[in-house]
Amino acid sequence: MTTYLDHMRGDLEFDFVTWSLFSNAPDPDVFTADSFNYRGTAHFVPEPPFCFSTVTTVDDLKAEVDALDTSTNTINTLTATVDKVQESLDTGNNEKARIQIRNFISEVINRSNLKETNSQRIPLGEANGLICGAANVLFDIPLP
Repeated sequence: MTTYLDHMRGDLEFDFVTWSLFSNAPDPDVFTADSFNYRGTAHFVPEPPFCFSTVTTVDDLKAEVDALDTSTNTINTLTATVDKVQESLDTGNNEKARIQIRNFISEVINRSNLKETNSQRIPLGEANGLICGAANVLFDIPLP
């Protein structure tokens, strides 16, 4: 079960926490009608860094790709995919645009997993930024 405490960091000491979880929720594994109390000390695993990007449009994403420190081949491949996203949006094919965003993210992941000596590799920090930016763009594409 995921709770807000799953998102906390470090050690937390608490004397008393009362949980009131919701009933009639669509996923009974996440929410139950039970309430319970807990006393003690808990250790929480640090969460990964949050996704943050100022990219919100296809043009922004394309500019991020153009600024990458990687091979021309990688930049051209990613630019072609971003262009397909824009073409799909221009023709009103939101489903295809969403698929192209997925393809873009997959390509970024694949290239970030290449050996560091490979000229087509995207450094992890830049890959994370591109993926986050692509996710921002995806959120602005209405579901088909």
